[in-house]
Order: sequence, then C-alpha cells, then structure tokens
Amino acid sequence: MKLIVAIVQDEDAGRLVSALMDKGFGVTKLATTGGFLRAGNTTLISGVEDDKLQDALDVIEKICKSREQITASTTPMGGAGGVYVPYPIRVTVGGADLADLPAAWVRDHVGVVLQEPFLFSRTIEENIGICGADHAAVCKAAETACIAADIEQFADGYQTMVGERGVTLSGGQKQRVAIARMLTKKTPIMVFDDSLSAVDTETDEKIRSALDRDLGGATTIIISHRITTLMDCDNVLVLERGKLLQYGPPQTLLQADGLFRQIYDMQMSIGEEEPA
Repeated sequence: MKLIVAIVQDEDAGRLVSALMDKGFGVTKLATTGGFLRAGNTTLISGVEDDKLQDALDVIEKICKSREQITASTTPMGGAGGVYVPYPIRVTVGGADLADLPAAWVRDHVGVVLQEPFLFSRTIEENIGICGADHAAVCKAAETACIAADIEQFADGYQTMVGERGVTLSGGQKQRVAIARMLTKKTPIMVFDDSLSAVDTETDEKIRSALDRDLGGATTIIISHRITTLMDCDNVLVLERGKLLQYGPPQTLLQADGLFRQIYDMQMSIGEEEPA
C-alpha cells in the first residue's frame, strides 16, 4: 500500500475529492489554519493499493492544475540543521515544497509531544507557560490536558518545582504537563508521539475528549500502540517496520483481517477496555 499526500489548490480540492471517491479511493482532508499550507492550498491524503497507485495519480493529474514542479531537495528539511530526506520528493500540484519549509515556520505551526518529554527544572507553571502564556492560559491548558487536578493536590500548586527533567512527577504527569505546554501555543498541527502511553485508559479517554472539544479545527496526528487511543481518529495508518500495511477508518480496519485487528484482539485479551 502507498500513501499519497496531495497539496492542491483550493479551487481544485472539491472536484478532486469527488473524482477520487468515484474511483473508489478513500480521501482525508487535513484541517490547517494560517501559514504556508493554508495559503490557497488544501492538503489531502489517500492510501491506495500498489497496483492502483498510477490510477490515483492519473486522477490527480487530470483534475488539478499544475503550478510548479519540485524535485528532490539537496538541503535538509527545515533548513540548515534539519533532517535530510533520503529519497526524491516531487510535488506537481499545489506548489508546496515541504522540504524547503524554514525551521522557524515549522516550530510556529507544528506542535509535538514525545513519549519521553523534556521538562525544565522550573515550576509547573513555568514549564507549561514557557512560550509566553499567562496564568489563565496555563490553567486552561492544564484542564484540557487533565493535569489540573493533580497540580492542585501539590502543596505549592502551579509553583511546584518539577526538578531536573521533571523527576518529581510521574511519567503520566510529565506527559500531561508537556501536552498542556504544547496547547498554549495553539499550533494548527499537533503531533502526539505515543504521548499518552504512561496514563491509564480512562485518563487517556478523558484527554482525547477534552482535546476534541477544545482544539477546534486543528489537525491532530496521534502515534500510538494502544488501539483504544485511535478509535476516534478519522483515519488510521498501520505501519510495520516503516512499511504502510493498512489505511482507513478504525472501525473499517477492525472488520478487516489485518495487523490492526490482530493488535486489537491481543490488547482486548489482556484486559484493555472495549472502545466506545
């Protein structure tokens, strides 16, 4: 299976989605607000079988107007000091070259929370509001990240020192503080890289519900080994050793005989809760 990421002009997006769906291809439209990706462009993703790849590309080429052709970049993604892309990148619609986005733009528009987040040896409030958020914004973000109740139980509340790399907090508390910190930036794209792994399934569900309620139109990418974390996603990409095996809505993948269902059955057998 191959994953197509198409950045197309807004005026072509509606017709392209209809044309792809008429041909039996599933399409997801990413929600982005402000900045380069939204400057007259719409980002679409579609997972297609290997033997159908050219058919999908033909539809895109037929529907969309080509603005420019961009070939493999020899510079790191995000500018100097970024990550090199080891294979050719070619964007023939939409005019967007992701490899040439400046690092400052990426930092302003993409928020990331890692499985092992880094916390500064400062107070909880300083860690959450380190990008300039005031106390009210810090408290709001803490509520959404489901860490506010924990903070209020500490003797010094938001002024509690977390110690070197957050040593005074549990793994789940560190992850939720890091989530709150990212939320204060209000980036249009948010990436959660296994950043709910240290919380129980009940807290996981509460956080996801709060994020869905408070994030508005932000594009949210969740990387997780826990199936229940993914059940509210619009679409799921199943990867194994860097290869895309499955793509589609989680409920659809549950009905298929594939790795997603295998992991689901295994996790349910050891006591994971049934997804709603």
